[in-house]
Amino acid sequence: MNQVLDVSGLHKSYGTVQAVRGVSLSVAPGEVVALLGPNGGGKTTSIRCIAGLLRADSGSINVNGYDLQRQYREARRQFSYLPQQAQFPAQLTVREIAIFHASLRGLKAPSALVALEESGLAAQAFDRTSGQLSGGMRQRLALALTSLGNPALMLFDEPTANLDPQGALDFRVSAAQWRDSGRAILLSTHVLADVESLASRVIVLVDGAPVADEPVAHLRERLNRSARLRINVGQPLPAHVDAAMAAGALDARLNCQSVLITAPGSSRVEILERFRSIGPVLDFDTERPTLEDVYVEYLGGQTGQGDVSGT
Repeated sequence: MNQVLDVSGLHKSYGTVQAVRGVSLSVAPGEVVALLGPNGGGKTTSIRCIAGLLRADSGSINVNGYDLQRQYREARRQFSYLPQQAQFPAQLTVREIAIFHASLRGLKAPSALVALEESGLAAQAFDRTSGQLSGGMRQRLALALTSLGNPALMLFDEPTANLDPQGALDFRVSAAQWRDSGRAILLSTHVLADVESLASRVIVLVDGAPVADEPVAHLRERLNRSARLRINVGQPLPAHVDAAMAAGALDARLNCQSVLITAPGSSRVEILERFRSIGPVLDFDTERPTLEDVYVEYLGGQTGQGDVSGT
């Protein structure tokens, strides 16, 4: 399958700090690839290099057949980019900003207004200045501009960070439509719901280097494997820990009136049954792991250089 984005051996340093170390990735038409990693992992720097905002020290970036360094103008026409915090002239209205951005892509004003409507911005907001917009409304405006011109590749850096729950849901619906229409999407996010609902692959970056590139189904397996089960038994005993471990738990600890267990989903019913044979089970609940928990599992708790702010 032809790749819309093909990145090979990307390196970028800030002084003595290596922000990106040997990142290689590809995104095919109709595919969503999610960049994951702790703060300072190199996600934002990688996306900025791909968007042409930073010049990589080495490596190649090819967008829809165009080399970003040698054929920048042609490559730039192939993609759109949404940064973490989009900035607009405070005195311009939403309508003026959208029409200006549409003109940069050779589009007429009606295309800009359609994009605004599809972003969920109310019509009464079109004549507000960007300085009057809330953070969520500004993000909706940025998303509308990103969709202009049907770009082959869409780059998103934390696209739902400033959105309320409805706005985040609207973004996922729109992104799914863009994906299904054949656009390639590369997104950096800390929001697990973005990954699970949209991505087909995840690439984990830590200290600027890729530590995993795998189907999102493997991420789901890790999440399932790392889920924590809290079982309230009133008076927890060492026998409960033994029973949980014998039933396939990865970890079990006594905690006040409960037993805290890390176990795959396939083991949880048997664990509950064994606990009931020991004594009453008062209640139980499952706590899903965070992305930070997943990073620890990918890394085995080891990291390299330390944080580089904003990378």
